[in-house]
Amino acid sequence: MQMKVVLIVSSILIVCVYSLTECPRKWIQRKNKCYYKDNRWTTFAERLEICRKYGGYPLSIDSQSENDFIVKHFTKTTFYLGGQRVKGTDKWKWSDGRDVTFTKWSEGEPNNANKNENCIQFYSNFRDKFLGKWNDYSCSVREGGVCEIFLDQEKELNDNDQNIVEIEMNLNNL
Repeated sequence: MQMKVVLIVSSILIVCVYSLTECPRKWIQRKNKCYYKDNRWTTFAERLEICRKYGGYPLSIDSQSENDFIVKHFTKTTFYLGGQRVKGTDKWKWSDGRDVTFTKWSEGEPNNANKNENCIQFYSNFRDKFLGKWNDYSCSVREGGVCEIFLDQEKELNDNDQNIVEIEMNLNNL
């Protein structure tokens, strides 16, 4: 009988809810967000999947001060932001569903060149007029990326998450 209990308990998928209060190791914190530059070059869809595995989204920028922070901490590269054009419109949404309310487009952008620029590229590798600016960009080109997670929001963990939750169970008391 005790063996059956052990087998049943060991086969149950345990889902835990936790509230993240500090950034994971190697992530950079600003206010209620943690940022991580993942060095893999990916399409936007691949970037979205990578960030979701971390429990977050591709980077969203909500203010000039956050844009400046990103320029300072993630230099010498271009990468995807988490925004996409809403199909058939000139509106943009972040990957987490929020409207894009702050923008820092380069001059003449967004221009939807070739009618396929539906993602946002961030410049932190240029000087002067391009530094910290945004460009609408094809979602199928391989780019770098920064993932973000929000602090103090409940997240559901499963076996695909980056963090491992250890649960100790005393099976002798069953």
